Amino acid sequence: MWPYRVVVIDVLAQHSREMALVEYDHVVQSLSTQRANHSLSHGVRVRSTDRSRDRVDADPRCSRDAVWPIVAVVVANQVLRYHVRCHACGGIEGIRMLKVTLLGTGSPEPRANRHGSAHLVEADGEYLLFDCGPGATQRLAATDVPIVEIDFQFFTHHHYDHNVDFAQFALVRWDQGAGKNSPLQVYGPKGTERYVDQLFGAGGVFEPDIVARMNHPMSIEMYRSRDGEGHRQRIALGAKDIQPGLVCSGATWQVSAAPAVHAQPYHDCLSYRVDCDGGSVVITGDTIPCRSTIELARDVDLLLHMAPDKNDWDDPVVARRFGTFGPRNLAEAAAESGAKTLVIVHKMGDRWDDPIESQLILDEIGQTYEGRVILGEDLMEVTPA
Repeated sequence: MWPYRVVVIDVLAQHSREMALVEYDHVVQSLSTQRANHSLSHGVRVRSTDRSRDRVDADPRCSRDAVWPIVAVVVANQVLRYHVRCHACGGIEGIRMLKVTLLGTGSPEPRANRHGSAHLVEADGEYLLFDCGPGATQRLAATDVPIVEIDFQFFTHHHYDHNVDFAQFALVRWDQGAGKNSPLQVYGPKGTERYVDQLFGAGGVFEPDIVARMNHPMSIEMYRSRDGEGHRQRIALGAKDIQPGLVCSGATWQVSAAPAVHAQPYHDCLSYRVDCDGGSVVITGDTIPCRSTIELARDVDLLLHMAPDKNDWDDPVVARRFGTFGPRNLAEAAAESGAKTLVIVHKMGDRWDDPIESQLILDEIGQTYEGRVILGEDLMEVTPA
């Protein structure tokens, strides 16, 4: 493990390596005044964001007024991202943003255009993964986010369309990380600790694979090729069963949870809220509109909610028993919460592939809810309005 991970400078192809290193010195100087109690590692890697190039060349067209590339600095396992501008533009400017990538907007029903539930939240430069349904790892590979940089996994509940790809995600992160990333932190309702232990604990499902990758000469050579040092350690995860309330927090963000109504008493189910300097988002997971999720989503910037059925239910007992609700039910809940944007995910059935039928549902929602409505699709990126 690196006690303090290396500084990574992603340099746009038109900037020179030498110019980037000059900027690195200023980043270190700035951070040292902000984090006097932490030490920076001395390692530096410079890589081009143009992946077709192996090196960075100088370009005389680069002006001092140009916006510099993003610099990612990791101090004591806390990720800080900065826009770096040339000196004439005023030095270092912190990135404070919220972005949600919809990795999977589908349901248990396999469909070519929609994978299982999974959503990646970038909160002020740190990556938080919510659920990990079928195809989530492959969808992550289609983004520009390195899997090894995702340090937090949250489960809304343990239906297979929300967790079945977790094993691949965790193993890829461990394998590709070559001992240099921090332990993956995993949070979820009751059963999360047991689920993770049965996959990766001593004698778990993946014990033979883990042991082979720690000891086989071929795997050791691959580990070394990824700059792994010393004897390869087992996959490291910290799993925790959680209750509603504050779950965890970072330098500028926090995650809280509330009960969701879906598969009780067989599954405990949670909805999550992320608040950061860049905005806020609620991921309801699978739930009918209910008081706890309405309160969780109070004045939120983005509300990711399970898609409605065709018909509304006015009887709450029936709604809870069958876990179903209609467009008006969803619109009323979104309006009451004060959510600024409603993003519809977890879509099931052919109607969501029919533009006319799906538009009718959106029109019905719009009769009650006045905010922005987005029909989510896989790999769509959503930010606050």
